[in-house]
Amino acid sequence: MIELIILILLLIAIIVGLIIYVVLDFTKSQKHVKHHIVGGCVGTRWGCCPDGITPRMDPFGTNCMPKNEELLDNMFISQN
Repeated sequence: MIELIILILLLIAIIVGLIIYVVLDFTKSQKHVKHHIVGGCVGTRWGCCPDGITPRMDPFGTNCMPKNEELLDNMFISQN
């Protein structure tokens, strides 16, 4: 009976030890992972809108919200 209890406690200790090892190994390996942002405004032809998130659809940012009146004025000046 005592041998069975010791065996069960030993198995529990081994399982807990394995779980701790796996968790620590996983967190250690996550520190070395570099996250590369794919896309974004850097990869677009016209860069970002002033919000820093939305990519511009043209050099004047006519799709950017809120509409920038100065950009629209520059668009009409450069076309003339």
